[in-house]
Amino acid sequence: MRGDRYVYLWSIPNPVVVVPGKTGIVYCNQTDGVATVHRELEGWIIPLPKCDAEVFKPAWWEKHFNRRVSGDNEAWSVVVREIEAGVRNILSGGEAPTNLEVVSHPDNCEAWVHVSFLFPDLGAEADG
Repeated sequence: MRGDRYVYLWSIPNPVVVVPGKTGIVYCNQTDGVATVHRELEGWIIPLPKCDAEVFKPAWWEKHFNRRVSGDNEAWSVVVREIEAGVRNILSGGEAPTNLEVVSHPDNCEAWVHVSFLFPDLGAEADG
């Protein structure tokens, strides 16, 4: 019997959503700026279209918000609005998830953000 397979996301230029589930595939990313924390989640991946918003560019994070520490919730709320606006601009219906919004979670940081969304054809909400 084979163990879990690991997929490393740091080389993917587009944002993705990882939906939790028992798949045997674990998606991993290096997160939290210079702290270099590795986060992982087993599940399915939903690739999103390319996003040109500054908040999705590593250089923006390195310059403006290269960490997530206790007590920076006010600054983080500005980042959340930027992420949600960037995602709204790339999701235009069809098979793409809608109503995607950032969910408050202590693990949220520049490369690992918990979200909630809907799929229009399914009418079901997912958390990831």
